[in-house]
Amino acid sequence: MLKTTETFDLTEFFAGDVTAFGVFEDRFGRVRRRFTVDMIGSFEADGAFYLRENFVYDDGERIERTWRIVPTGKGCFVATAPDVLGDVVGQSTIDAVSMDYLHEIRVEGRALMLRFLDRIYKVDERSAIARTRVTKWGIKVGDVSIFFRRAQGASEQQTQATAPGVGAAAATPAASGTLGAGRSIAA
Repeated sequence: MLKTTETFDLTEFFAGDVTAFGVFEDRFGRVRRRFTVDMIGSFEADGAFYLRENFVYDDGERIERTWRIVPTGKGCFVATAPDVLGDVVGQSTIDAVSMDYLHEIRVEGRALMLRFLDRIYKVDERSAIARTRVTKWGIKVGDVSIFFRRAQGASEQQTQATAPGVGAAAATPAASGTLGAGRSIAA
C-alpha cells in the first residue's frame, strides 16, 4: 500500500525498467495519437539520474529521448532533454511531481514550441499516472494521459541504480518523461 506521508521520489520510481502506454487527446477530447514507451532509468557516474525513453506511436513513428535529472534538495530537481527548451525545474510533493516546460515537437514537417504542464501521481509501488496539459500561447492544444508500470523486481534494479554516495534522501525526486514528463505529441 502507498504511504501518503512520503514524498514521491521519481528517481526511485523510474530506476530500472518501466513500461508505459498513453494517448494524446486534442482540445475537443478526440484521441489523436496512441503510444507505448519503454524506459530505463539509472544514476550515472556524474551523479545525475538518466531516464531513457523509447516511444512507439500507433502510426509507426519512433522517438527516443533521454532526460538528465539532477536532484537539488527539498523535493526539487532540474531536468534537461535535447528537445526541451532550457532547464526544467520540477517539484515533488506527497501527492505528485510537477513540471512546467517548453517542448519542441514536429508536426507536418514544421517545428512547434508547446508548453507542457506535467503532473505525475504515484498509485502504488509499481504504478503511476501522468496527466499533461499542452498549450500554445496559453490556448489549450490537448491533454496527454500516460500510465506507467514498473517491471517485476524493479526494487532490486532500483538498489543497483543508486549512485555511490547518493542515498534515497539525497536522490529526491526526478522526472520522467514522463518523465514522464516530456511526452511528445509529434505527428
